[in-house]
Amino acid sequence: MSHRELKIGFIGGGNMAQAMAGGLLRAGHAPAAIAIAEPDETRRARWTALHPDIRRGANNPAVAASAELLVLAVKPQVMPVVLAELAAASRPTAQLVVSVAAGITLASIASGLKSAVPAVRVMPNQPALVGEGMSVMVAASGVTETQKAQALYLARLDDEPFR
Repeated sequence: MSHRELKIGFIGGGNMAQAMAGGLLRAGHAPAAIAIAEPDETRRARWTALHPDIRRGANNPAVAASAELLVLAVKPQVMPVVLAELAAASRPTAQLVVSVAAGITLASIASGLKSAVPAVRVMPNQPALVGEGMSVMVAASGVTETQKAQALYLARLDDEPFR
């Protein structure tokens, strides 16, 4: 099964999110299936260089509402505010939430979203910024095999089954 049409939303448009999106695009992911919510207009403009068809804006709930896989790529100190905003937003019920924020536990994501959600933590290392890194992943209980495969696709950019 190919994940190249999976609707992926990024909350936060910094270096790690851009590196992940760049990897997705290099792997053949559909640019129109990627969206970014980033409050900084200058940073949003850098996403245009990745591909002009990536949807860009500053509205976290709008990106969350359209994403099958939602990547939380914000600084740890910003995460509580983002989670509170997303808790009040309408999101797909089977949405997988992936956090790349250091020190943010799966329990704190569920608590911040005010519900048990399918969530995965991915901790990439710095070489991921140039497409040469590795990632460590941990999934919350209740994450389906399909969702694990989606997280693996995001982290490794392949269609192999999650191991």
